[in-house]
Amino acid sequence: MNSLYSKTSFIVNRKASAKALNIILSNSLTYLKADFLKNDDLRITIQSSKKIQYQKAFNKFGIDLAFEKEKGILAFLKRKMYRLGFLIGFIFLILSLYISSKFVWKINVFGNTVLTEDEVISELNDASFHLGSYIPSVDYKDLHNKILLSSDKISWISINIDGNVANVVIKEKLDEKPSDNIKYSNIIAKSDGQIVSISIEDGEKQISVGDIVKKGDILISGVLDSQSQGVRYVNAKGNVRAYVNKIIEIKMPFMNNEKVYTGKVYIDKYYKIFNYLIKFSSKCRNYSVFCDTIETTKQISLFNKVKLPVFCTKVKHLEYENVNVEYTKKQVIDISFKKLREEMDKSLENAELITKTIKTDFDDEYFYIYCDLYCLEDIGVAVEFEVENNGG
Repeated sequence: MNSLYSKTSFIVNRKASAKALNIILSNSLTYLKADFLKNDDLRITIQSSKKIQYQKAFNKFGIDLAFEKEKGILAFLKRKMYRLGFLIGFIFLILSLYISSKFVWKINVFGNTVLTEDEVISELNDASFHLGSYIPSVDYKDLHNKILLSSDKISWISINIDGNVANVVIKEKLDEKPSDNIKYSNIIAKSDGQIVSISIEDGEKQISVGDIVKKGDILISGVLDSQSQGVRYVNAKGNVRAYVNKIIEIKMPFMNNEKVYTGKVYIDKYYKIFNYLIKFSSKCRNYSVFCDTIETTKQISLFNKVKLPVFCTKVKHLEYENVNVEYTKKQVIDISFKKLREEMDKSLENAELITKTIKTDFDDEYFYIYCDLYCLEDIGVAVEFEVENNGG
């Protein structure tokens, strides 16, 4: 509530601060805040309505208080109320808030797992229900039927109004169409390698320790064929570790074209009131084709508590130029080896490094790095296949 007070402050010299506090205490004066400034002067913040009491108490000791400009919402309204434009705007705001209480300010979506919130809101829009819909005129039974008839993704919907907020609860349609085929899987090699170990949970191995395999070879089959049970299909599971060679090549030019920001930033603002979009810009301009954009959206709140159906979108345009940059030999080497470390981290994320060989070279235009990694890795990956369902 303190933010609603009309507040003011006065400053007492540090030498008189003790005397000032004694005057306040002896006269039982109340204050909102007392704090010392960097130069040790004392600043007292009070309600504006207490100014006369303070002035009288301090005048008895020959002290004339110099009050600062009043602050707070009430003080702001008091200063602005005499301006016709502000008075009209303030009245318009109050009327707008009253009128808008009959409209949908916000839509929440619950129960969606496959559909996104935007997709559900889009289906609501198609049924003429959206931000800004006039709440008393909505026939919810008819609205529910419209959505269920037109949507091939929603099987049940309920829209509940809580003040200005529409809480939408849905159930999605499940794909109940039976599949003609059943999916199983093989474990195949994702890269060339020499088999070191095989561990099988399900399926039939197609290779042995010491075998050299190529990318795409079947390592563990999901097809089981036995004389007693005939042919069966499973999801093959297992771990196949192999020695693998990974090659990384880096080619870094001495002359490179780079993005350099000029420091110029252009800002556009868009206000969305219900479903109406209004654009505000500082001036009309044709943006350079060389601009990065950063977009942020914020919902406007009244007194930081009441959320209004107004969204402010700020779009920053950051201008840049493409500039030719010439590197020194040391810079090229440093950049190249940094890239090599990044590529090695990716390549060895799930592998154990055994040895590595690095060769470098350069000509008039480029610096080259050739890196050969010899490592131990699980090279098996599951790949599905389908088997026709014959009903048993």
